Amino acid sequence: ALLDPGDEVLMPLPSWVSYASQVELAGGKPRAVQAAPEHGFFPRIADLEANLTERTRALIWTSPNNPTGMVATPQQVAEVAGWAGERGLTLISDEIYRRICFSDAPKWISPEGHIAADQLLVIDGVSKSHCMTGWRIGWAIGPAPLIGAMIKVQSHQTSNATAAAQHAAVVALRATDDSVARLVVSLEKRRDRFTAQIEAIEGLRVIRPQGAFYCFVEIDSESGAAADDLQWCEKLLATEAVAAVPGVAFGAPGWVRMSIAVASEDLDEAVRRIARFMRVEPVL
Repeated sequence: ALLDPGDEVLMPLPSWVSYASQVELAGGKPRAVQAAPEHGFFPRIADLEANLTERTRALIWTSPNNPTGMVATPQQVAEVAGWAGERGLTLISDEIYRRICFSDAPKWISPEGHIAADQLLVIDGVSKSHCMTGWRIGWAIGPAPLIGAMIKVQSHQTSNATAAAQHAAVVALRATDDSVARLVVSLEKRRDRFTAQIEAIEGLRVIRPQGAFYCFVEIDSESGAAADDLQWCEKLLATEAVAAVPGVAFGAPGWVRMSIAVASEDLDEAVRRIARFMRVEPVL
């Protein structure tokens, strides 16, 4: 609905694996913008400006981020939204994890208010905050002409979500705030325990996530466990039956993503197996 063939979309890395493919399926060209750990893996204005061309049409923004679990500061949000507005871009704000922010995260804000309404498209849903992944309920909020065009595209691709799933999502949004709050508290406890244990394993460094439910872990290339992050994940799965996603899939080679959205005892067992895999003594 946004792109003509050859139009470009700025995509800060690391980012969710589907973004680039979705742009390409629409005939567009994803343009990667590398972001650094010291900036929370969010791009600086100079990085965005360096990748801007006359074909740039949109910028994808995700906070809390998948795979890093980092939350953008209010200043970062305001600066990036303001820059996109000045450059005439559509800012696609993926806010699917917005309800999952931990107590030590920066105050979460949406780009709304920092960019003109006709340049902002917000993406959200109940998959993450309400644990309803399989129900496939999401929504977009944006300017009427764009939403109208999106409806035309969607109606020929997937028809509609089931009526039962739509009614369930309405109930979830209206009546389960307490449950979402309990989920976030539980995830934060798991985050604290898991990150401390992973940090104690020689050869691993974790970025302490501020939201979502992932830990982004840097692996030591000289640890001897594997040659790169892809081989590291393959060997970990084959030898210890622990699943992690290689960072190269997100545009961040040398890192791996680990989910904490499992029972605490499973996380503890995963740590034992990862420690054994790294050929060091378990921390538990």
